[in-house]
Amino acid sequence: MKILSILFCLFLLCGCGNRDYDKIGKTEITIETDRGRIVIRLYDDTPVYRDNFVKLVKQGAYDGAVWHRIVRDGFIQAGTNDEAKYVGETLPAEIVYPRHFHKAGAVAAAKEDDDVNPERRSSNTQFYIVTGKVFTPGSLAELRQMMADADTVHGFAPFTEQQKSAYTKRGGAPHLDGAYTVFGEVVEGLGVVQSIGHEKTVDEKPVHRIVIKRVSVSTR
Repeated sequence: MKILSILFCLFLLCGCGNRDYDKIGKTEITIETDRGRIVIRLYDDTPVYRDNFVKLVKQGAYDGAVWHRIVRDGFIQAGTNDEAKYVGETLPAEIVYPRHFHKAGAVAAAKEDDDVNPERRSSNTQFYIVTGKVFTPGSLAELRQMMADADTVHGFAPFTEQQKSAYTKRGGAPHLDGAYTVFGEVVEGLGVVQSIGHEKTVDEKPVHRIVIKRVSVSTR
């Protein structure tokens, strides 16, 4: 009986953990790399990006692709294995801010700068995962003021308490907030992401090939 009770408790704990992620979305993407496995959940409130990413994954577009860009204390970026084949129309922005922000592990779509892309439309193939850095409360407040002073077109709200907690404990890239569509987050393998983020680079290009071996999708 004691063993059955323990197993039942473990089942409940596992179920609670899954339900926490189920609140943000039930579509799970597993990225197998030659550095380890990364699992992300796609948000249900960014359906255009969720559905587009799932479509590309099912087509095998990311199998054999590489992480081609690493921005130190920022993010790692990848595209498809054949951009000429998979690149299509840019996607309309689905910026759900401040609910979704650039904490470590956030998954977002790459795009051109606002001066040539004021509508903040995104690439349909290029995505990045935030590595970021940890901020002190003081340095975060200074950055927020700089961002508010610079963004005179879109406006920039103060950081929420959730953002402050994430950026001062887990880290992230708050300078990207509100400008890019964040459409998912890492739920397993953040250490793998951080490891890739520390790879040696030249002009933001990794010296050694870092391969995405296989990407798959499942629904929880």
